[in-house]
Amino acid sequence: MKTRDAFAQMEIELQRMHIRAEIIQRMILTGASVEDILKRLKML
Repeated sequence: MKTRDAFAQMEIELQRMHIRAEIIQRMILTGASVEDILKRLKML
């Protein structure tokens, strides 16, 4: 049971990382500043 819970937690963390990466990529492509990217990521 612990293994399943740990796996689920890792999966959730990977999904969050994927979302952050997509946001960063899109913001970089649109010319956002580092400060703007940091502000957006802090909102997550």
